[in-house]
Amino acid sequence: MLGLQPDVAVQAFVFGDGFTNLISPVLAWTVGSCAMVKVPFHKWVKWVFPKVLILLGIGCVIIFFLVAVGWTGAW
Repeated sequence: MLGLQPDVAVQAFVFGDGFTNLISPVLAWTVGSCAMVKVPFHKWVKWVFPKVLILLGIGCVIIFFLVAVGWTGAW
């Protein structure tokens, strides 16, 4: 509907999924890692949230570039 190449849409999903997994409280590795090193989850989120926003911004710029050049992912 948006006229995007399927590969660009998949790349956008992968970026969003990967970056937001850093702050998801339902992922066992995130909560387990915090528990193992005795860092409260709210402290982890406070530390990592600005970095996630930066990564999302970089991902948006990359997706914009891929759309602008008409990237298809095919070699």
